[in-house]
Amino acid sequence: LDVAGDQHAAHKRVACQRAAKWVQAHDSLFIDCGTTMAHFAEALPPDMPLSVVCYSTNIASILSRRPNTQLMLLGGLYHPSSASFLSDEGLQYLNRLGVNKAFLSAGGVDPLRGASCSNFHEVPVKQAAMRSASQTFLVVDESKLGLLRPAFFSPLDAFGHIVVGGAPAAGLRKQFKDFSMVFAQPAAD
Repeated sequence: LDVAGDQHAAHKRVACQRAAKWVQAHDSLFIDCGTTMAHFAEALPPDMPLSVVCYSTNIASILSRRPNTQLMLLGGLYHPSSASFLSDEGLQYLNRLGVNKAFLSAGGVDPLRGASCSNFHEVPVKQAAMRSASQTFLVVDESKLGLLRPAFFSPLDAFGHIVVGGAPAAGLRKQFKDFSMVFAQPAAD
């Protein structure tokens, strides 16, 4: 998690800042695990009242410092590879919650095979969050485009919005022309 956090940080940050613009006061959110989503949690307006469901320690740590956030942390068996938890009880709890916006990350985004990640234990949580949410957002940096990881979790057309940080090459961008993608770029120095 620490090594991944240093790579592509500027593109992750700008994608998350763009995605955070869809969040409104009193929203009920699901925030996925991972280094990208830590930037998303940091990008949320600090005093905005929110209810947030998450399942990872890095996201919970950031959200726990927000005075107007009701935090719901899914528990279970701890998985150090993503600093996250998984249990049947946590999935049942998530299925009972009303989440209007789910913000998810992926280790790979392929135009034909969809969104995937490296950790199989994340798949049921991501899928339950998508089923529970009224709106779904995939937030990634450009380095994830064209990659395929072993744990598939969703076709790309299941996301209402796909936010990509960075400026992928024209050929790569063209592969994703059929999907609703927003490209966010860091400001020039």
